[in-house]
This record gives sequence, C-alpha cells and structure tokens, in this order.
Amino acid sequence: MVGRLNAPVRVYVYTLLHPLRHDRAGAVYPPTISPPMKNTLRLIAAAAVLAIATPAFAQGGGGGGGRGMQMTPEQFVARQKELLFKDITLAPAVAAKADTIIMNARAKQMEAMQAARAGGGDMAAMQEANQKLTKERNDALKALLSDADKAKFDANVAAMPQGRGRGGF
Repeated sequence: MVGRLNAPVRVYVYTLLHPLRHDRAGAVYPPTISPPMKNTLRLIAAAAVLAIATPAFAQGGGGGGGRGMQMTPEQFVARQKELLFKDITLAPAVAAKADTIIMNARAKQMEAMQAARAGGGDMAAMQEANQKLTKERNDALKALLSDADKAKFDANVAAMPQGRGRGGF
C-alpha cells in the first residue's frame, strides 16, 4: 500500500508540491496576486528603477556629454575648433595642424589632471596648470593664423565658456 494513495490525498499532496492552484476536480488555475500586493510590487519596482537611475544621472551618464572629458577625442577637437575658429576659414593643411595641436594639448591636460589627483588633488595647482596649457595651446594655434584672423581668434577665445577656464578645458 505504500505506492498507492487514495484520490483525495493524492490531490492534496500534488497541490502542495505544484506551484499552480487546483480544485477538487483537478482543474488548474494560475496563481493570483491580490491588488494590494500588486501595488506593493509596483512600488518596489519603481523604487528600484529610481535607485539605479539616480546615480547614473548624477554621474553624467546617458546625457551624451557636454563635458570635455566625456566626449570622444574627435568630438572634443570638433567642438574646440568650432569655438576657437568661429568665423575663421582654415585651409585643410592648417586645420590638420590645429587638430594635432588641440589633441596634444588635451593629452597634456589629462596627464596633468591625473598627476594632480595622484598627488592629493590640489585644485589651485590643477587650475594653474590648465591655464598654462591652454595659453600654450592658444599661442600655438594663433601662430597658424594670419594677422586678420588673429583678432577674430582673440575675440573667440574671450567669448568661450568660462566654467572650466579659458579654452574649454
């Protein structure tokens, strides 16, 4: 008699072990969740989404980048040329030299920032180094231009955003 159980006991044991609900006739019903439980689950899901999305937004993720360090190098060069050479037409050879100067200046600036962070993060020294590198970059770019374009370049430098120092760094 070990292998055989009567029908009501068999249905009861099966009901305990199976995740779906069954009635006495053996009909299967999907599991149900009460409306208050649904609201609780929705609230938990919304809180989880906010918990994940808030730090990503605070770190600048998903914005597409207006900040120079989050741009690709090509985007950075294009943005710098757009700001520095507004109303100035560059010959292809001069534009290529300007790209090289901007990329080298960006690399030096990033190295200086990493060195400053490694050395304790002295913001005054970092800002001073950035200003020096920006001035060197602007002087090198200005040397590529004619006298008429140099005045426009100086006006463009003066009109650049001041948030991270002159030159957009």
